[in-house]
Amino acid sequence: MDVRAREALTRGNTARDAGRHQEAAEHFAVFCRLKPERTDIQLQLGNMWLETARFEEAALIYRHVLAQTPTFDAWLQLGRALLGLGLVEQAVAALQEAWRLKPGDPAVRAAVIAVGAGALLREDGADPSHAFETWRLGARLKDLQDRLSELDSGPVGQRSDYDAYRHRLVAPEPPRSGPWPPLEVLIDAVGASPYALQETLQSVREQVPEPLAIHLFADDALRTHPVATLAASTPRLSFAPPVLNAATSEAHALLCVGAGVVLEAGAVGWLVHAMRDGVEVVYADADRSVIDQQGRVAHFDPRFWPCADPLDMETSPTAPDLLLVRGGAATDLVTRLVQGLDGGEARRGVALAALKDGRAVNVPLLLSSVRGLPIGADQARPDEPVRTPPARGDGRVGKGRGRIRVIIPTRDHGRMTRTAVEALLGRARERARLSIVVIDNGSTSSDTLDELRALAELGVEVKRIDEPFNWGRLNNLAVEGVDDGRLIFANDDTEMLTPGWDELILDVLSKPGVGAAGVRLLYPDHTLQHAGVLLGFGATEVLHEGLRAPAEASGPDGRWKRTRCAAAVTGAFLATTSRVFHDLGGFNTRDFAIGYSDIDFCLRVRSAGGLVAYVGEVEAIHHESKTRGLNHTLSRAAFDQSELLAFRRLWDGAVSDDPSLNPHIARTDAHLESLRPVNIDMVERHLERVASSSPWRPRASI
Repeated sequence: MDVRAREALTRGNTARDAGRHQEAAEHFAVFCRLKPERTDIQLQLGNMWLETARFEEAALIYRHVLAQTPTFDAWLQLGRALLGLGLVEQAVAALQEAWRLKPGDPAVRAAVIAVGAGALLREDGADPSHAFETWRLGARLKDLQDRLSELDSGPVGQRSDYDAYRHRLVAPEPPRSGPWPPLEVLIDAVGASPYALQETLQSVREQVPEPLAIHLFADDALRTHPVATLAASTPRLSFAPPVLNAATSEAHALLCVGAGVVLEAGAVGWLVHAMRDGVEVVYADADRSVIDQQGRVAHFDPRFWPCADPLDMETSPTAPDLLLVRGGAATDLVTRLVQGLDGGEARRGVALAALKDGRAVNVPLLLSSVRGLPIGADQARPDEPVRTPPARGDGRVGKGRGRIRVIIPTRDHGRMTRTAVEALLGRARERARLSIVVIDNGSTSSDTLDELRALAELGVEVKRIDEPFNWGRLNNLAVEGVDDGRLIFANDDTEMLTPGWDELILDVLSKPGVGAAGVRLLYPDHTLQHAGVLLGFGATEVLHEGLRAPAEASGPDGRWKRTRCAAAVTGAFLATTSRVFHDLGGFNTRDFAIGYSDIDFCLRVRSAGGLVAYVGEVEAIHHESKTRGLNHTLSRAAFDQSELLAFRRLWDGAVSDDPSLNPHIARTDAHLESLRPVNIDMVERHLERVASSSPWRPRASI
């Protein structure tokens, strides 16, 4: 072997063993170009692409290997890569080839059972081809039924081509159930242009039911503009706020919109339909639009609201463009506007208060659009100043207080653990509030033992637990008897980046209902690794949101860089309170030794009526998989598959239920780029959920 090939192979092996998969792949690729006959290293190259979720490259390598030597390992790994791509039928075919070469293999069995094709595996030597064709026909029929269900309400689109998607979209007609309540409209036009007011008035006049009165909240610039003559020519229109008392605020519905908001046909009908018992605030999805010089409306910047989420409402870069309110919420909204609060912030404040009390619902339909000045007109000098809303800040109030106990399990990763501890202490606002416990799970390396002794001298508590690795059990043992304060479970391969991270975590955990929280995690190359956990994606149903996005990417509506609710968060950095943790019985060590106990814990938090927060303002680097090694062996991979099956058995339908996503978002990619139409059944299911007492409770509980 020549020197260059030997050097590439050595570096690739070193990088692989250290968990630097991208680097290992680059070195293995050099070796394979120099030694194309070495299919064993080609297989290693494919494995590195598989570890970094680059499934297309992995599948290409495995197919190349199979063309030369059709081995069991190559068929098995090809099946896994195809599952990562969502190509279930092709994946099962590849796994079936692996089964033919090694009948009874547990890794193949687990992978095939996980996608519902276990009946295809025969150990009696019988030809399973007929069973496979039957399964494939059934899978195609189910896929066709699912696609037809989605196509009933229109085409699928992409955010990058949102305008085309929007123009093809046809919203379902609102149901009519019972008499319409008396409706009044309040248009907040303070600081708005006459054009914006005119656009909103025109769309309001076309709504059904017709409003009893239209109130304009405007400044002197509009009152003296010719647009004010509309008040004289339009019945029921006045420059006066509505007069509400206990009787009218409860019996009447008040629609508050900002000037420039154009209502879609049927918007009021849908908002009224969603106003059910116990609900005082209704809002809906929206976007932005302009009219070009040919008179065509161009749509952009959609805002798809998630399930009832007070954290998302608090940190959202935009406020609801319209609210339908009644009762105390109506009185509160009018009071805020009369006191001079910015209209958007007034609507946000009322919606936020109602979300915290379970009195708000959102309609997952695009019912309005904020209309900008026509293209061409926006080049002219403005004829009046436009009010700028107050700065949002980071959406937080006050600073959290209290102590934090950080638990870090490790084994023979002394230097890495020290880096994790030093980063946590060095970037904390108050180091004294941190109590760090390192769980030494049987380290034997002298370097690690030296590092742990040095940490102990710095005041870090080091507890020795010599037993087989079980992530949940190690953490449970570390917090036995701890009955106050906050807990953070962190991997030894994490490195905190955010100054003042402790204040941010304490603040989130102090918010009503929040039972667990996670943070934004980056790979060492600073691409995004975790912006919350998505459920209902891919073959495993579990996917890190934003996976492999550039570090600067903020995601749809900035959701990757701000605080909001999530279906779950990873245990690589998981915060909770000791009370919540002990009330739930800690991590599930009966069913999970390595994986899924973090997701299981989050689902149990939600099942108990709590919220799981993703804190995008806190960032850390995570050298993923270093803590316990990689799944290079078939036995480890099979064990992971068995834990996935246990997770599915425990949670059933909840593994594909993600309330953090608006129904418009298709469950296809980690970056949430794909959009789908929403039919009336989807809207009704969403409304039923958000109006319930615990909208974030998993649909199927243990």
